[in-house]
Amino acid sequence: MSKGFFGKLRNVLKISMPVFWTSSLATCILQRNLAVTGHAHLCGGVPVRARALARRLEGNEVLLERFESILELAEGGKGGTLDEVEAVLIEEVRKLGGETLGSWAARREETLAAELRESSADGVRQRGKKRCSSTPPSDRSV
Repeated sequence: MSKGFFGKLRNVLKISMPVFWTSSLATCILQRNLAVTGHAHLCGGVPVRARALARRLEGNEVLLERFESILELAEGGKGGTLDEVEAVLIEEVRKLGGETLGSWAARREETLAAELRESSADGVRQRGKKRCSSTPPSDRSV
């Protein structure tokens, strides 16, 4: 039996794996098996969930910056007294909440607008701003 990584992995997961793997297929199958069995922490030293979260945060720069700021606080990057760190952390969490709700609202608005555009055959029309600032005066009767 192999004493390498895959040999140890076979023993831990109690699954049968071929001795020779192609790298891309092995990675795909290994990640799937590890995620299913709850041993995702064995894959590449970084949990699969953490990598998935990192990919999702790459698409949202504002939230990525906010999480980086909070992690910097947690790691002790911004020194000071406990009260100062607590005040900064509270402010960062408030900003995170506001940015999250703003991002959610923008996506929700886009979704609803798309749904309304699709149902425009049912009589819903998109309107723009009126071109005139007031209605013209009516003719006076004599």
